[in-house]
Amino acid sequence: MAQIEGSKMLAYLRKNHHDKLALCDRLEEIADALPDNIDRQICSTTARAIEPILKKAHQYEEEELYPALQRLLNGKPDQTLMFDRLKSEHYEDRCFGEEVRDVLISYGEGKPTQTADATGYMLRGFFESLRRHVALEAELARPLRDIKIAASDNKSNAAD
Repeated sequence: MAQIEGSKMLAYLRKNHHDKLALCDRLEEIADALPDNIDRQICSTTARAIEPILKKAHQYEEEELYPALQRLLNGKPDQTLMFDRLKSEHYEDRCFGEEVRDVLISYGEGKPTQTADATGYMLRGFFESLRRHVALEAELARPLRDIKIAASDNKSNAAD
């Protein structure tokens, strides 16, 4: 893998992680506002943001990041299983995200379909799962950080 490629991949991953964590923050704010301080507009805009954020991130991870990391890590069988598990978590996140979207839409319309306690529990389960996934990917991307550091070190050594 070229050094510049690792740097670009890491930058794109960071952007996706930033977007997912911002979504998690919004979901946590909504959960904290339940039951009496719900902002219907925030519920609606957050509901519409879930699918595009996840779709963009998952597509990049599955088509670019995971294959590159597997090559970098020499595609050992236990690592292949780990990446397969992450891909299956993407499917679960998309399904759970659809449920969260539907509930948030109902709150945005002022017609909640479930209790505030159930909604809070649902939102927390979803955003905590996303945050754990982001944390694991950040650790898995460590070899990309090392490549970026190595590229910087080589430039400074060449200047000496």
